[in-house]
Amino acid sequence: MRRASFVLGIVALAAVLATSASAQGRGVEWIELGLYDDISTFMIDLTPDGSTAGGSQGGLGFAGNCLQWNEVTGYTFIAESGSVCYMSADGTQWATRVYDDEGFEHMARVVDGVSTIVNEHADLASCDSFLSGTFGISGDGKTIVGLGWHGTCDANAITSIEDCDADGESSSDTSSDGDSDDDSSAAECVPGGTMTLYEGWVPDRANRMNAANFDGSLLVGWQDTEFGSRLGAFWANGAEIGEWYCPPTENPDDPFCGEALRTNSSGDAVVGTNYSSPDTFGIREGWLKAGTDEIRGTGQLPGAFFLDSGVNVAVAENGKTTGGRFGFGPFSSAVIWTEATGILNVNQFLVDQGLTQPFDGWFLVQVQDISGNTDTDGDDADSDSASEDDDGSSDDGSSEESDDDNDSDDTDDRMRLLVVGNAPDNSDQSVIIDISTVSVCHVDPLDPMAEPRTLTVSWDAMPDHVGHGDFLGTCEAAGGGFSRAASASQHYGIDKTDKCFQDAVKRWTANNSAFALPSAEEIAQMKAATCNERVNDGQSRGKTQRLGSGRGGRR
Repeated sequence: MRRASFVLGIVALAAVLATSASAQGRGVEWIELGLYDDISTFMIDLTPDGSTAGGSQGGLGFAGNCLQWNEVTGYTFIAESGSVCYMSADGTQWATRVYDDEGFEHMARVVDGVSTIVNEHADLASCDSFLSGTFGISGDGKTIVGLGWHGTCDANAITSIEDCDADGESSSDTSSDGDSDDDSSAAECVPGGTMTLYEGWVPDRANRMNAANFDGSLLVGWQDTEFGSRLGAFWANGAEIGEWYCPPTENPDDPFCGEALRTNSSGDAVVGTNYSSPDTFGIREGWLKAGTDEIRGTGQLPGAFFLDSGVNVAVAENGKTTGGRFGFGPFSSAVIWTEATGILNVNQFLVDQGLTQPFDGWFLVQVQDISGNTDTDGDDADSDSASEDDDGSSDDGSSEESDDDNDSDDTDDRMRLLVVGNAPDNSDQSVIIDISTVSVCHVDPLDPMAEPRTLTVSWDAMPDHVGHGDFLGTCEAAGGGFSRAASASQHYGIDKTDKCFQDAVKRWTANNSAFALPSAEEIAQMKAATCNERVNDGQSRGKTQRLGSGRGGRR
């Protein structure tokens, strides 16, 4: 059901996340997963109830060894691996990559605590040290998706599907006795899985699968065009040829949709990156394809500039909440999106919700997964059972109160965000943001001059409140303050159009970990050093040009 491709960087905010392992902020709880053996961790997947996370030791770009975290038992070492690890929905099946004795990289399953190379396709051939690689696993754990090399370094999507049951027979066997040996039409059980290679529909161009839904009936990824750009693609029910989510047309007003990165369990909601249309003003956004709706971009944070881009790698089961990041390289922030709120900076969202303590030195970079009920019954209505004001919110005369919904205090409505970020010690770590209720600042539409008051409502009830004029966040936060700052670049007083700044960021990105956290002083130093180099280079070039002009004059 998933994928995380690459993840990137940060901006320090003035006041962000806590030193305690768990901090409560009204109905929003902050849970630190911590380090494993004092080494950075990079967690990718959550079980549907949000109690268990799966991922890797080592952090982004250095990932290796599969880890599982549970809110009761903490970390458990699953298996050695050579790369990022992906976990099935029930937390029992794993996929990763390993290196063989000759140094070639392979798609692998974890079997009995050992990362084992899958049965590879006969046409695979190594390209450099890469033969095949894993990029995701289905919710039921049977389908692994990724990319394999064949021919003369041709790269195409691959799957490895294992359907062996507990008796070692094919689970798709339809014979009356369940014995595939007695039924020539029964599917063969291949321990370790059967690999299939999917060549692209654009000749001599690569494609890749990034994720699968629960039963592997929908696989999503990308296809290179003849010009090298990546279009979002899907393979439905084992189709040999994928289809574009946003096929290119001659109409410049039609949107462009890049790489598809993840799908929900049913496959009716898919998210990705590199959405652009005339309305995005050249900035690439994350995107969402939900049900029969058209693909839509999920917006830009305030202060967005052409260097910024959005990536969605997480989607709720109902397809109504997405998660990922938005920004530019080390100046990206973890974000979530809903129809009612638009795109939200998660760091700012937590401040708005009253978590003033969990921040000291943390910065959240990317939402990796979303779990919880999140209105999977399809009922958006805020079904209050108690007496309400004219606007539908309860009022007991207090300045902060419960909305008294049937669902506001129901843990089934709890939503959990798995987020990766930069910790105070500059290590890569993951946290879980548990959202049972959220604070909204209620403004009485019948009496605009009345004092606003903070209400607590469920996440699923929140859109109704925001829709009739309430603000997401406490009334103290909604009135202004740091959480309403237009952007991190404004906080630093940085003009992102400044060429010196752009060069400094490129240098920082090239020489530091993806999650390395530059301080305000370091940014100023980098910018100054880069500007000095540009000035010196300019002076040298000017001197050379003047000398050249002189020689030309004498000739």
